[in-house]
Amino acid sequence: MPKKAKDIQERDAKASQQKILVAAEVVFAEKGFDGARVDEIAKIAQINKAMIYYYFQSKEQLLRALIDKHFNEMAEEKKSLIDSFSEGVPIPSEKISDHMMEMFAKRSSFLRIITIEALKNNDFTTDLFQIIDYAVPHLNSLTEKAGMSPEEVTRLKTNIFYFGFAPILMYFTVGGQWTEYSDMDQKTFRQSFINDYQNSYIRSIKEMLIPDEPK
Repeated sequence: MPKKAKDIQERDAKASQQKILVAAEVVFAEKGFDGARVDEIAKIAQINKAMIYYYFQSKEQLLRALIDKHFNEMAEEKKSLIDSFSEGVPIPSEKISDHMMEMFAKRSSFLRIITIEALKNNDFTTDLFQIIDYAVPHLNSLTEKAGMSPEEVTRLKTNIFYFGFAPILMYFTVGGQWTEYSDMDQKTFRQSFINDYQNSYIRSIKEMLIPDEPK
């Protein structure tokens, strides 16, 4: 096959896979993995059902590909944030907070999917835990600079997951329902959450990891 034709074929294949993953995310988020039907994914993606099985073989592999897609994108976004600062210069904690909020804001559907599947299937629990590694820039270098022991690093990661990530997870997955329940408008809710999150949790992490950063 001529190189140009092969390039076009590969480009078309990637475009088709992307359309399938976008459609799968919509259906998984709405119906759950167990309730999702490949027929519906194919209909939304406007792709033949056989092509989904050609690229992904099974619904399980389709979900795994969706998780990998988001993790790869999150890794690139974290790298871009790190590259925007001079080497050796710590990233201000407020920037880390803003980065996490922006990263998860556009992934509320994905967060819903991976959380539900992690609760049902231990195979996906590790993926949920690994999110903090993709979300927090310079975590390993910061813990080394702070002189933390392996036990202290494990405690810190536990703290970040349960008291840093979990509130953000709840904010982006059920925040809309909370505003309805509490009769709180979205703008007030968002500002209140961000202010409280930065003033309490982010400040405590900053004091633990970057004690010399200006308050």
